[in-house]
Amino acid sequence: MIHQLVLPIRVSDTARFSNYFAGPNALVFQSLSQLFIDETWPLDPIFLFGHRGTGKSHILYAVANRLRGMSGRGDSTQRLSYLALSDKSVSVEMLETLAADQLVLLDDVDVWAGNSVNEQALFALYERVKRARGGWVASSSASADAAGFELVDLVSRLSSGLQFKLVLLSEGERMEALKLRAEHRGFTIADEPVRYLVKHFARDMHSLFQLLETMDEKTLQAGRKITVPFLKEILSQRL
Repeated sequence: MIHQLVLPIRVSDTARFSNYFAGPNALVFQSLSQLFIDETWPLDPIFLFGHRGTGKSHILYAVANRLRGMSGRGDSTQRLSYLALSDKSVSVEMLETLAADQLVLLDDVDVWAGNSVNEQALFALYERVKRARGGWVASSSASADAAGFELVDLVSRLSSGLQFKLVLLSEGERMEALKLRAEHRGFTIADEPVRYLVKHFARDMHSLFQLLETMDEKTLQAGRKITVPFLKEILSQRL
């Protein structure tokens, strides 16, 4: 159970299981959601991998937010920590200070691949968490054996538990994902501007969601609906 949440890096508080558009990743998403249905965490380590924009960070955030929501029940004692290893402020020392008897969420672990000091720190943290019966969820752009890690024991540990691969959404699925995210942000967007956005902007959902947030802010400031001409204005200001 969860009493205190230790989040050294800020977690997006808008990410939920309810606003993740699973598409072709439905079975993976359902499995992950079921693993964190209550205050406990699976003892088997979890390794989530896929290209940028497949929603790995969203799922890690959703896990953190679900557990954070449960922490208000008053009978919680466990903690969790989220770290994105792509964040340059994250250091080996930070990993060394993490409590092991908690749920550890590590994003972008492949960024540390190829650096022996970093890999040793990851391996040491994994061993501490395992001994303390903590939880472990890591994300990467590639499977553990294809991410570029040189420490064989680390690859073995990262590959030892539950493996989940996420795939990219199709164009139509990206449109549906954008409309779902807009709905959860409290506004609607017509098919025409969504189609234009998907066809003319970055293909990965991370970039598209960032633009959606900008669009939401701009429409509120200007008091205008999202149309293709207005969308073109917003895009031109970003170039």
